[in-house]
Parts: sequence; C-alpha cells; structure tokens
Amino acid sequence: MSDTGDAAFACGKVALVRAAALPLPSDDTPARQSRPSDDSPHEEDRLRRQTAELAADPRLMEAVSLASASLAAEADRVVAGERLRLKSLRRIAISLTKYRSRMSHRPTPFGLFAGVGLAGFGPAPAREPVGGGRSVTRPDAAWLDGVLETLREVPAVLERSRLTANNLHTVRNGRLVLVNHHDRTGERQLAGSVRDTRVVRHLLAAAARPTPYPRLVEEGKRQFPQAPEGAVESSIAQLVRGHFLLTDLTPPPDCTTPLDHVRDRLHGVDHPTARELRAIHAELLALDAAPPGGRRARLTAVSARMRALQPAADVLQTDLSLDVRLTLPEEVAREAARAATVLWRTSPVHRGNPHLRDYHLAFLERYGTDRPVPVLELLDEARGLGLPRPYREPGALPSPSPGSATGSSASC
Repeated sequence: MSDTGDAAFACGKVALVRAAALPLPSDDTPARQSRPSDDSPHEEDRLRRQTAELAADPRLMEAVSLASASLAAEADRVVAGERLRLKSLRRIAISLTKYRSRMSHRPTPFGLFAGVGLAGFGPAPAREPVGGGRSVTRPDAAWLDGVLETLREVPAVLERSRLTANNLHTVRNGRLVLVNHHDRTGERQLAGSVRDTRVVRHLLAAAARPTPYPRLVEEGKRQFPQAPEGAVESSIAQLVRGHFLLTDLTPPPDCTTPLDHVRDRLHGVDHPTARELRAIHAELLALDAAPPGGRRARLTAVSARMRALQPAADVLQTDLSLDVRLTLPEEVAREAARAATVLWRTSPVHRGNPHLRDYHLAFLERYGTDRPVPVLELLDEARGLGLPRPYREPGALPSPSPGSATGSSASC
C-alpha cells in the first residue's frame, strides 16, 4: 500500500510481541527425529534415548510439568530406567517431542511454552536476547476462591472487610433468591435463599456501596435497637455465607496480583489458612525469581502444598514474560496505522434498533460484562430482564421497510 499520509490512526510507541520460548531446533535434535518403525528390534532403546535427551532440557520439563504433570512424571520413570510397555514408551516420546516442537515453533502464549515481550520502533530492525524469560505465576482463580470461602466468615477477617450488597438476587414467595454461584467443581449452579425480612432488606440497602463491617453492624443496631445481642452480626454472617453480601477479600476480576490483594486484606489476621496463604505467596515469589531451568522442584513443592490446603485439579496459572530487546522497522508502524484505517473505513456501521440498544444498556446495567448469563434466566421476568418491551406488546415493533436489509432477507 502506498504511503498516502491520510491514515486516521497513529501507531503507538511500543508493540506486544509473541514468541516461542525456545529457539528452533537443529536437525540433529530429538524433536526432528523420525518416529521409529514398529518392527525395529531396537525401538525400545531408541525411545528411551529420545525421551532421556528431551527430558534433559530443564526448561522443557518445567513447561511440561505445568501443562501435564502426569507426563512429566512418566518421563522421569523412563529416565530412571523403570520397565514400561513399548506402547507407553512410544506415547511418552511422541508427547514430549510434540511439546518440544510447540515450545520452539508456536508463538501463542501458553504457560512456559511461549511468552509475550515488548518491542519498539526504529530506523532498522534489531533483536537482542537478554535472558531466558521471567515466569509470572498466580493461583488458579477457582482454587483461590475455594480457599477464601473458608475465610470470609472468620470473625477476624469479617471485621476487616468492606461489604457490598449483591444486586443479582430476585424475590420469590417471600424469599430473596440468588443463583449466581456454583459448587466447588464449577459444574452445578447453586440457588441460595434467605427470608425477605426487614432486617435483611435494611442491611442490603445499607451496603449498597462498599461499607466497612463495623459501620454496617452499627447501622443495623441503630435501626433495630430491640434486636437480641449478636443478632445483627449473625444476620450479616448469614448474608455473607449466601453471597448476598460480597466482601472485598475476593480479588477483583482485573487484579493481576491476586495474592497481593489477599495478603493486604488479611494483614494482622492470625489464622492457619491465612498463614498458609502467606507462605504460599512467598514460595510463588521465589519460584518466579528462580533462574530458568531451576524451577521444577519448586513448582512441584508449591503445587503439592496448595493442593494440601485446597484440593483441586488446577492450582496454578503461569505466564512467560520474554526478556528481549526488539526493534521493529518504522515502516511496520506506518503499515499498521494504514491497515487500521482501511479496516475502519470498510467496516459496516451497526447502529442497531433503538429498542435493542436500550435492552443492551439494561443488560449491562444489571449483569455487567464479567459473567455469562443463561438465556432462560435472562428471558425470565422474575429472574432476569424478560423480553425487550416491544416484543411484549403486539404491533409495537415497526415493520421493516421494503428496501431494508431486514425486509429483503426475511423469509418464512
């Protein structure tokens, strides 16, 4: 494309670069070896050698340990000389070879196989590797939520919390019903309910905005001075248990350092789970600070410790930050700006129907953008928004004009 100088966009000063974690292998590496034939008399020896050569790469085995701990353990058994069936040896060797190929060929970020780095723009391209990359490890969100579930009602934690009313509940038959959470497996939706009493309504209204726990207790006692001792605190604990009141112990969805958030909220709390979370946090920091190739033992140890605290299939999520100084030609920036301009000018404008725009705004107001909403819940007037208003009133929708796209494509 010629430089017309009329681009509507300007490229920024930096670009995100995705790259595989390892360089391309040479022709004599195990990743490029052909698969032995089934009738080879020395196939077992070759498979064991191939597996041992692949397993000798500590960076590969760290990445495999994260992606498939069972495969990493099987590779260790092969290297240790344990007797395995030929079929198992072949599967292990092929799987490791595929992972090695992925780690040197595919730039899509995934665990320690590929990562993301920053690039700038300059008059000439340049690439200067600085190191092997830095891992950024955090607990799996489902695992962490399971741990925090055991802490939310602990008095020392609750007293330090800020509480906010969950506005996703509905009223049915004199009860407040909430169906926005799942069991610990994440597979079954749970519906919790509490009686729709004056106390409950007042506490939820008082916590419409984030409110410190002591202030909410004080407000409840002021409104209901005849309540028995501890009744207000008990009601608040019940609402927290049922997720009708949300605590700030849970990291927000956009938090990139969830354990930092939890550590700050648990400061000064002397509880076994809180102490264990602090120890796990320190181990994860040490894991990320360890040099590439020296992290596998730490990874295995901290994973076992986390599963002992809260059993789960996945306990860790890891990303790779690439250590590389990369300069892209300035022409790349200009071409990116021109391409964005072309896409913008050739893309159709979707203004939409007014009633659907209003429905969309109502949807965002109620549900936000951070969770999927079942269609049946959305269309249920008791639990969701119901149908858009014009669809509830026959004849309220305008008929499409004969020449419109909707009219010309409609069929029965």
